[in-house]
Amino acid sequence: MKAESVIKPKKFTIDKVGENAIISLFDNVKKITKTFDDIAQEVYEYDHLTVVVPYRKGLGAEIELNYVDWLTLARADKIITQPTLEERMDALEEMELERMLGDVEW
Repeated sequence: MKAESVIKPKKFTIDKVGENAIISLFDNVKKITKTFDDIAQEVYEYDHLTVVVPYRKGLGAEIELNYVDWLTLARADKIITQPTLEERMDALEEMELERMLGDVEW
């Protein structure tokens, strides 16, 4: 999905949610200038792709070494589906609980 931000995204991020890892990959990052109320502002436009896999140690290093393969996996429509709004809200709620309470098993 196309996204934009005033902050340049990293190549990827990993969010641990329960036993899973939600991997966000950012590709085709372009710096562009947009005008808001006659004020020019530089923003970054990019593709935001998501992959959900079981969490494991060393996942970040694996993605770093095989970044192009992970992008290919994320673009494969038959394998990857974007999480629904409800799934994303559940993941955020669980992440916040883990942040507040520590790594507690539910």
